[in-house]
Amino acid sequence: MLTRAVDRGEWREVVRILDEQWSELISAAPELIRDVVTDLPSSVVASNPRWGLAREYLDQLVGGPTAATTRFRGGVPVAAPRGLLDALAQLTSRGAAARQSWRIDESASAAAEARGLLDGATPDAVMRLSSALPELQFEWGMVWEYVGDSDRATHEYVESFDAAVRDGNEMAQTKAAGALAWVHAFAGRNIQATQWLDRLPDGAGTWWESRSSAPAILARPLLLIDDLRIDEARSELSRINLVSAPERWPFQKFLAATLEPEPATALALLSQIDASSVAFRQTDARRGANAVVAALARSLLHHRLGNGAGARKALDVVHADTTTLPEQMVWCAQADLAVRAGDYAGAIRRVAPIRAMPISSPRPYVTALALTAVSRLRQNDETGAIESFTRAGTLARQHRLHHSFTVLSAPELEELIALCPDALPIETQPVVLAHARTDRTDPFGSLSARERSVLSELLTGKSIPRVADALFVSVNTVKTQLQSIYKKVGVSSRRELETATLSHGHAPA
Repeated sequence: MLTRAVDRGEWREVVRILDEQWSELISAAPELIRDVVTDLPSSVVASNPRWGLAREYLDQLVGGPTAATTRFRGGVPVAAPRGLLDALAQLTSRGAAARQSWRIDESASAAAEARGLLDGATPDAVMRLSSALPELQFEWGMVWEYVGDSDRATHEYVESFDAAVRDGNEMAQTKAAGALAWVHAFAGRNIQATQWLDRLPDGAGTWWESRSSAPAILARPLLLIDDLRIDEARSELSRINLVSAPERWPFQKFLAATLEPEPATALALLSQIDASSVAFRQTDARRGANAVVAALARSLLHHRLGNGAGARKALDVVHADTTTLPEQMVWCAQADLAVRAGDYAGAIRRVAPIRAMPISSPRPYVTALALTAVSRLRQNDETGAIESFTRAGTLARQHRLHHSFTVLSAPELEELIALCPDALPIETQPVVLAHARTDRTDPFGSLSARERSVLSELLTGKSIPRVADALFVSVNTVKTQLQSIYKKVGVSSRRELETATLSHGHAPA
């Protein structure tokens, strides 16, 4: 019917079919619908501006002439909207383009405006949008997810899923259910995450299956990590191919960092993150969930390398000025650093805002309670330690979040378990202890300020005389400080020193 209308030049009928059968066509014949939209006369597009945006979207979805030259959508000039659907399409396109360029405020503003237009529309107008709603609402959900507002993201994804069910759109159902599984898992709502995984349609063999299920594939290893099934999580994570969902790379690196015990691989992951994080140098970009999650991954990897200064610096670059889930996770990471440095009062202060919030995101809440428990213990407040550890254990059982306890070291866990043995199930205790935090000592932490200056200059490749010139000291002074560095780091040559700096994540300046 569609091709016949195109052959006859019946463009009004073509637009009607596209509007009414969008979901069915895009799932079953994406190349056909792309070709039809591409062939629409300019006069038709002028009267229906949304199809100018649809051209770029379809090229990105299934490949086409604009796919190599546009990031996602929003690059095609379009006419003023002629109706509600055109207006929603343009706002959604603007929000998606801003999201992929890390313009956080702009993307949130566009998504909020689109939602406001939909909420203010009449029931009849909404009914006429039924075929387009699953995709539009999914894009609004992605904006809120990347802004870091998991509650609004969840709302949009649920509405997208419900609209897709009503419209019989299995591709959109898969996208929404997978995104919901990931959002719930990332927040630590693991029961809900599992339920959404169970609602995924069987898209095996379809052209869109791998693309649409990417968030679900990310959720599965995280659930396994939380259940301390680490080997299975590694196996599941190895299945992830983000070619079809490249914007989710920080989350994949975060999971890899969580699972990575080997220094050599940790260094390789750090290099990959640094190469991919160039865009996060923009001020606004550092406020988005992607940048925060990438920073958390870097901090974890520096911990693996025994580089406490690097772990702290990775978090310092984040502009965390809200109370979103990613920021709460940064607070926990900073409190962890404080505990490792013996600043127990500072650790308690850092996670106090989390403990004062409703428990909508159990993941940071359990971590905050665990860090508070060990801090109270070190302050000789056994009552406070028992209270916090018991509450953490209760929440961990409810949400299957036992991996959160591995933020503590084995000795710390053993002391807390001895104080309140019922906080963790007996069968879980040895598994948690086996995966408890292990600290790798950073020998570079003992260097003096002057020794660090000498090391920094040496790592740029300068000779000892040139280092002396750069620091305005004598050659003998540099040699003396270099010998002191060798002794503290435990090496005997410059080559060994360079190897040690790499091994502990101290990249050359």
